[in-house]
Amino acid sequence: MSKKKARWRKLDNAAKLYSAASNKKDTRVFRFYCELKEEVNPDVLQEALNQTIEIFPTFLMVLRKGLFWHYLEPCNLRPIVKEEYKEPCSRLYIKDKKTLLFEVTYYKKRINFEVFHVLTDGTGATEFLKELVKNYLTERGYGDRAREFPVSSATVELAAAALGCEGARIAKTLSFKTPEGVVLIVAAGDAKVDNHKYKEKFHTKAKMLTPEEAVELVGHAVGGVCPFCVKEGVKVYLDPSLRRFDIVYPACGSPNSAVKLTPEELELLSGGEWCDLCKLPEPAAE
Repeated sequence: MSKKKARWRKLDNAAKLYSAASNKKDTRVFRFYCELKEEVNPDVLQEALNQTIEIFPTFLMVLRKGLFWHYLEPCNLRPIVKEEYKEPCSRLYIKDKKTLLFEVTYYKKRINFEVFHVLTDGTGATEFLKELVKNYLTERGYGDRAREFPVSSATVELAAAALGCEGARIAKTLSFKTPEGVVLIVAAGDAKVDNHKYKEKFHTKAKMLTPEEAVELVGHAVGGVCPFCVKEGVKVYLDPSLRRFDIVYPACGSPNSAVKLTPEELELLSGGEWCDLCKLPEPAAE
């Protein structure tokens, strides 16, 4: 006779501490959010959330207390999108109450994702929010623009080869440390950062993030860095070199993806500011 497989999930050591230490003053809840350039449509966001939870079914858990330890147990609760109604990072886990350990809310142009640290870490939360925003944009009519490739598109040359377009149309995203914080410069594939313009704008020499810093501070790995769904405080600048084209192709957060956008759509979706920070190659001598 086969034994019924256990459906509960054991907490790791860090999660055990979070569950034990959580209280009204220290909720152990953290928030990631994505700021759009248009008002959030709650019905579209709900549909996007429904699709996202199919990809992350392990988020449909409640925290239960056993004889000796807490554990996670699957539940039939479904997440409901709400307009923001309480202070950020308020309690999600309430003892002896069956509630989900995450919440999706919105406020004007912002999509919020809050989660109890027992359920996932920052990496898991980032992946969830990326999927949620991707699904939202798909529902808003941008879905047919995104492409995933069976080969790498991590460089301008590789992306151009995968798309079958000229390299200049690849909207590469470069990440830098500045006195004002982390900034992303999105430029045409054939453009290079102009050191004089950069120093005039940021009052420091150009210093790119390391691969480790890009993941930690921006939220994307090198090769897939893009101006969408970046971490709080990251400023996006769009170089006018992109305006030479009707269509450009930035990455979508992975090293084998791209999305087809007009420069105006890129501005709308990234919330970027146009700023002349790059230079184009000198014309070839005849």
